[in-house]
Amino acid sequence: MDKNLIFKMIMEEMKRNLQVLVDSALEAKEASTNEESKPENKYDTRGLEASYLASGQAQRAQQLKEKIFYMEQVQLKTFGPKDPVTISALVELEMDQGLKKWFFLLPIGGLTVEMNGVSVQSMTQESPIGEALVNSFVDDEIEVNGKYFLITQVL
Repeated sequence: MDKNLIFKMIMEEMKRNLQVLVDSALEAKEASTNEESKPENKYDTRGLEASYLASGQAQRAQQLKEKIFYMEQVQLKTFGPKDPVTISALVELEMDQGLKKWFFLLPIGGLTVEMNGVSVQSMTQESPIGEALVNSFVDDEIEVNGKYFLITQVL
């Protein structure tokens, strides 16, 4: 697993999501001021609704910009088998019946990328699995919501 490449892929996905939000906000703003959005009667709220939508999307874009800035501050650490799991750890967990899954402990979670046919999910240390992983080691068993997972690798 190339941790640097996975991190780069996550950052690129965040930036793509930001561009979509910015484009959508601009489109909604344009729609709110468009000639067709002028009210035809006192109950017609198309223009007002489009302006609310533009405002909400702009706020989401700003929040995502802040998250990207925060992620750009992350310094990826190289972990050995005797190092405890902390932020920037890429962790392989063995689940039920030998199924293995990769997780990337980062300040921002919720994105999944694929590398060489293997899925890697970003998560925060506040997530249930992330919380259980922090300060754990390779070969530790963690428990999350009554399920047990074995830490098989930490990169």
